[in-house]
Amino acid sequence: MEATLDGTAYERLREAATTGRERLVVRLAGEAGVRPAEQTRLRPGDIDRRRFEGETHHFLAVRDEDDDPTRRTHLSADLAQAIDEYAATTGTDPDGRLIDVTPRRVQMLISEVATRAVEATGDERFEDVSSDELRRYFARRLLTETDVDPRVVREVGGWDRLAALDPYVGEIEDADIAAAFTNGHRPAIAADEGPSFEAAASVVALELDADGRVVGCSGALASLLGYPDDSVPGTPFEGLFAEEARERARPKELLATAGRDDVTVEECWFQRADGSRVRLSALVGALREDGRLDGFTVIVRPADADGSLAAGAFQQAVEAAGQPMCLASVTGEIEYANAAFEELTGFTQGEAVGRTADDLLSTGENTEAFYQELRETALDGETWTGQLTTRRKSGERVHVRQTVAPVMDGDEVAFFVCISTDVTERVRRERALARRCETLEGLETLVADINSAGRELIDASTREEIEAAVCESLADSEAYVGAWVGSTDPGDPRLHPREWAGLDRETTGAVDVETPAVETALDTGDPRVTGGDFAPDVVGPFDAAEVGGVRAAGVVPLAYGETTYGALVVFTDRPTAFGDRERTLLSDLGARIGHAVTAIERRNLLLADTVVELEFGCTDDEAFIVEATRQHGCSCTLEAVVPVSETSLLFYVTLSGAQPDAFLDTVMDADGVVDARYIREYSDRSLLEFTVEGDSPALTLTDLGATIRSAVAESGEATYHAEIAREGDVRGIVEGLQAEFPATDLRAKHAVDQSIETVAEFQDTLAESLTDKQRAALRAAYFAGYFDWPRGSTAEEVADSMDVSSPTFHNHLRKAERKLLASFFDHTHDHLGAEAPELG
Repeated sequence: MEATLDGTAYERLREAATTGRERLVVRLAGEAGVRPAEQTRLRPGDIDRRRFEGETHHFLAVRDEDDDPTRRTHLSADLAQAIDEYAATTGTDPDGRLIDVTPRRVQMLISEVATRAVEATGDERFEDVSSDELRRYFARRLLTETDVDPRVVREVGGWDRLAALDPYVGEIEDADIAAAFTNGHRPAIAADEGPSFEAAASVVALELDADGRVVGCSGALASLLGYPDDSVPGTPFEGLFAEEARERARPKELLATAGRDDVTVEECWFQRADGSRVRLSALVGALREDGRLDGFTVIVRPADADGSLAAGAFQQAVEAAGQPMCLASVTGEIEYANAAFEELTGFTQGEAVGRTADDLLSTGENTEAFYQELRETALDGETWTGQLTTRRKSGERVHVRQTVAPVMDGDEVAFFVCISTDVTERVRRERALARRCETLEGLETLVADINSAGRELIDASTREEIEAAVCESLADSEAYVGAWVGSTDPGDPRLHPREWAGLDRETTGAVDVETPAVETALDTGDPRVTGGDFAPDVVGPFDAAEVGGVRAAGVVPLAYGETTYGALVVFTDRPTAFGDRERTLLSDLGARIGHAVTAIERRNLLLADTVVELEFGCTDDEAFIVEATRQHGCSCTLEAVVPVSETSLLFYVTLSGAQPDAFLDTVMDADGVVDARYIREYSDRSLLEFTVEGDSPALTLTDLGATIRSAVAESGEATYHAEIAREGDVRGIVEGLQAEFPATDLRAKHAVDQSIETVAEFQDTLAESLTDKQRAALRAAYFAGYFDWPRGSTAEEVADSMDVSSPTFHNHLRKAERKLLASFFDHTHDHLGAEAPELG
């Protein structure tokens, strides 16, 4: 068929895509030439980055039906970033399927976008748009608009019909593809070209053994020094130097410095074969095997040579080195890394090229001033050596001795050679020794005392028991002379003493929070230390005169998630108290207390025969669901809330009466919503997902200890139904919610009896909901090991055993699984709302 797409039409087609997946499948076909079947095999980790002529290029491995890489296509930086963002949004692992649908579904997605483009533009050309047409547009644009070599088009697109060109062209390498996509296009490079010693003008590379004897030689030895290539191996390194350099022991000094510092760059006088002298620049790098010096790599070139001319030689030398090495530009970007670098860091060359070492490897332990000193030293033309902490790709920290040697181009730095030596084991031994010394100074006793207080949480069944046991345990220890716990109430800026031990009590009345130590601890969640004359909010229930003789006090917040229950205050007479280690232990104890209190409150709610149901109405503009439904005149029903972390929740809502894209844009503009996505449509509603870390009525109610049972927002007014235990603090919850969202009121409060369903009743109810075919599919899959890992049987094998088609088996199994999960969540009160939405 004739071509139907030009650049303008393609952009209109992209605009018709409404979801991230639609946009991605269109772009992969139209901008990278990837077929639908190939798209379903892509993985986020298939992207590889390489650097050519100062530019970073992105390559995508395309897999065949056996899941083996069959070719590499080129991605624009924008498309590579779009793939990374889509993988992050969907939570796809680097080795997971990027587009987890069938090839047929990819074709349908493209067809749906095309239909939408017809409706939006009235242009009937879009009716014929398919994945094949997008690939034709991809090839046509490269061949006619950007004049890309047809060999490159054949290679990146995988077209067999261009195979007639094979007898006349060489194999396409990554460098060919990179050149074609650099600044529009560049002439293709012959297949046998590339960086080599022969291509590097006036550059010699030598390999020496540990004694300094030449064992290998490559490069322009004859033109630079006048020696035949086969005349140098077996001779001492010092034999290449001029007599005065040998007399000053320059060769031995170079090798000794490299052996000590890993690398050195010096200008020295060498002797040519005809007896004349020539001043050359020599870079000497140490080669190590299991930490033992195994030899040297030497790069020799004219002192005034352009550094870039030797880049190929340096790359080969770096690649041959057994020491972790990389080449970096003057701006810090990694341009080349050897296999030892990949082994040390876990980052492949494709992942490292184009990124700075600070960005790729920094753990944050070394300050900006540290890196600034490194950069200034190297840019001044001096070799920098020091110890720093880096990270592997896995996140593991590695301690290395780093040497950064500048390679000069006249008076300017051309690039840097960076060599790393793993000293992690040595650092670990040193730190272990320091920890043992610290233990000898009393840390062991301190840890035992604080851990003893933490163990008291295990047997406690109420909040009062927890607080009393912790105070008594700490006061009885050798580390502290007294301890007390105070609680905070919503709307009340005071601390209310609840439990205490160790010192004489004077009062139990509430105290105003007035000192920075207490206020900061409650606000930030971090322990604070104070000494001298203690203020009333630190003294708490104790006799001020008795506390006056104590050296220092530590204020430890008791919190879980966004809920702060109060503070633990401990007093000590130790002269060196509350160091970093101790504060960390106390912070952990405070978090464990907060977690235990939360668990007890939630357990009481689950076990209560009677609970209190609260109904709230909210019209507050700060509630993002309220404001979004007001703007769009629509309604939202909260279907489920899933905790992601202590400060983050996933909200699943069904939307009626508004377009999902416009609604999502409004929600994403709200404070506290960090992500939002469209899942799918069913009936007359759309299922959406929000990731919420900021304030919302639902999150606030959860933090205050309530369990949300339903939530509906319609045209700017939300109704929330929540449950608390019968002995729960209704007033505190109402005041806490209104403190965050003033335009909220309590509409109803009443006690309700919780129905108790036995395990047998649950099983009977589930059995009744399953059809015979669904039950049979579920049982066959279970006993055939379909749910085991690794699987004992595939879906196709179970379907064959049941004498049904694979789609039929999947249909029955998925419906049975959904009913099973819906019954489970309803039985455990984990499901929010009356019924799970029917998505099938």
